[in-house]
Formats: sequence, C-alpha cells, structure tokens
Amino acid sequence: RKTLQHELEWVRMAPKARQAKQKARLGAYEKLAAADSKEKEANLEIYIPNGPRLGNKVIEFKDVSKAYGDKVLFEHLSFA
Repeated sequence: RKTLQHELEWVRMAPKARQAKQKARLGAYEKLAAADSKEKEANLEIYIPNGPRLGNKVIEFKDVSKAYGDKVLFEHLSFA
C-alpha cells in the first residue's frame, strides 16, 4: 500500500520533462494497483448460513398424469 501511495505521489509531482519515465512508473503503478485489488478479491468470502429445516418431505405428488400427444407416460401417480 505504501508503494502504491508513493508511486501515485511521484506521478502527481513529476515535471513534464520526465514524461517517458512518468509513463513507465504510471504503468508500474497500475500493475501494482491491479495486483492489490486481485489480492483483495481472492480473500473475499461470503458466508451463507443454513436455513431452518422445513420438514421431512421433499416433494409430494397426488394423482399426477403425463402424456406426450396421444402417448400416456403415466397416470394417477401418487407418492410422497
């Protein structure tokens, strides 16, 4: 972080005569800033706690039928 701050201050205070060197240091600053942000992103974690248990049944069907056109796949299917 100190390096990033130091480089940014140098770029802001540098005279126009050092423009080529300034561009190189600005490029180095941008690389450091990008690496710093990637490092921060790599350390991010999102914790999502488990929700409350809602019951034992996951799904329940009563009298379900399915067909494609005239072809019946199943009729009056029920299960819990």
